[in-house]
Amino acid sequence: MYRGFQLGSCSTSDPNVAPGATTFAANSPFFVRHGWVYFAYQPVNNQTQAAFENPTTNFQLYVDHVEQNSLPDFYTPPSSNVHIKLFVINFPNGMTGTHLIQGWWFLDGYTVNGQFGTSVFQLACNLQVTFQ
Repeated sequence: MYRGFQLGSCSTSDPNVAPGATTFAANSPFFVRHGWVYFAYQPVNNQTQAAFENPTTNFQLYVDHVEQNSLPDFYTPPSSNVHIKLFVINFPNGMTGTHLIQGWWFLDGYTVNGQFGTSVFQLACNLQVTFQ
């Protein structure tokens, strides 16, 4: 089982917000798991569901400005109005040194009164991690 940590300083308007800082054990496996959990208190129309499931609703993780590959962790419980769309990035060998870790969240434009099929920036969280 990998240990995770929370991303630091966050902003809804500046994707390059000044990072918070933390330390983590060097060469220790860890993961980042973030994305979207949508609680629909009323039935979701097909277009809203399609926008949530569209690749334009996503989470991107960058380490030192390089986008990392993620694994999908999507789930909608049967007979539920909860929709979960998470992305998992594993670092099985850990890291050493100091690195900037950035998480960026995007929603499909349709979900925020925009155009279907466009990614609209929602949130950025930045963390400077020293692995020692």
